[in-house]
Amino acid sequence: MRLLQRTLKVTRSLVWRLFEKIEGATPADRTASCHNCGKVYCANPGSGTRNLKRHMFKCFDIQEDWGIKDKVFTITLDNAKYNDGLVETLRSHLRLNNVLVCDGKFIHVRCGAHVLNLIVQAGLKVIEGSIEKVRESVKYVRGSSTRKTTFVECIAHLQLQCGRLVCQDVVTRWNSTYMMLDCALVYQNAYARLDLVDSNYTCCPTPEEWTRIMEISKFLKPLYKITTLFSGNSYPTSNLYFLKVFKIQSNIEEAIRNSDPVISDMGKDMKTKFDKYWNDYCKVLSFTVIMDSRYKDKIIDYCFSKLEMTPVSSQEDSG
Repeated sequence: MRLLQRTLKVTRSLVWRLFEKIEGATPADRTASCHNCGKVYCANPGSGTRNLKRHMFKCFDIQEDWGIKDKVFTITLDNAKYNDGLVETLRSHLRLNNVLVCDGKFIHVRCGAHVLNLIVQAGLKVIEGSIEKVRESVKYVRGSSTRKTTFVECIAHLQLQCGRLVCQDVVTRWNSTYMMLDCALVYQNAYARLDLVDSNYTCCPTPEEWTRIMEISKFLKPLYKITTLFSGNSYPTSNLYFLKVFKIQSNIEEAIRNSDPVISDMGKDMKTKFDKYWNDYCKVLSFTVIMDSRYKDKIIDYCFSKLEMTPVSSQEDSG
């Protein structure tokens, strides 16, 4: 297991954009060939990528070979701790050539989809009790062909026209939990009917719990869409980040004000995680929006006014 974790670390490192991995007879025999000069280095899972990083900065001229001369750019990586060292090394290298905007303060932008996953997972832990009955209900219906048949009969008796399949979530993937809840709400009355005709079914949510589940699903829906948008690879996403992160923050603030204490607590836990990773998003992510001719700085002022925050320009003036 430890070897597998190390292997995953290696393959996710930034250096693999500049080196070709060459598999050997065993993982210990793995090597890596530099795309630029062809030099081969040891790259087994136990050795890490430090030797490849050293060569990367010697072999590649950052400005010319990477095609970033006279350009403004940021690096988007996941939140793995080992990426911080690589970013700091790159920052130091570029700082020597005096090519960094704001001395490289904003060169490392954390992966939006990954941060959003951490935020939502923090919130789901608080409301797990409300979700568990739906999860157990889905497991029960899918548990045998007899139960499936009975559930289909309940759907037919209520003349429900939805053709969606009852889906089970993967606990570690919150987007699948959203899809499970969204589907369960469609069959809410069918589950209530099943509770009446099947004495072995004992995990049907109460009306109050269904109301909470509806609120949770409503809250997760835009976050689900934003995750899909952030994960796109066929279009630029940097100009989308500010407005979408603003939407996430607005939704979290709204959840905190919810009259249901469970949903309010969910929002508070998500806000804690949001502040940990995106406390400065108002600065770094606003750059691309200001440069977008459709928005400029007016949209920034609007978003800040909604959240009762100070615009970036005012922060700089006061500093």
